[in-house]
Amino acid sequence: TLQEGTEKLWNIATQQCIQTFKSHRAYITAATLSRDCSQLLTASWDRSVKLWPVQAFRKTRKPAMTLLGHSNGVVSAEFSADMTKIVTAASDGAAKIWDAHTGDCLRTIKGQGAVVNHATFSPT
Repeated sequence: TLQEGTEKLWNIATQQCIQTFKSHRAYITAATLSRDCSQLLTASWDRSVKLWPVQAFRKTRKPAMTLLGHSNGVVSAEFSADMTKIVTAASDGAAKIWDAHTGDCLRTIKGQGAVVNHATFSPT
């Protein structure tokens, strides 16, 4: 949840919380599922983005990868259509493109102002 920095796994059919745990040290600002619903991204004010394999989410409680590189809170994170890249936007005024398999930062794009509120890939 936003205020607690915790992740909650919900059963949509029953509308019940199945599991709660904390992996971010600050507010969670975004949660995004991949197109095929196999991976989840969580972004946080703690300057990190975590990549979660959905099937392992309940079992391991550990992300497959943590993306670090922003100097201030991350406000959005999204997958490319082919799920090979991740784009993040942060209050440090930058957007970053990451390799979704290795976690390497491929490119940093500085915005015009103090905050980049959102970044996304073209759907093609």
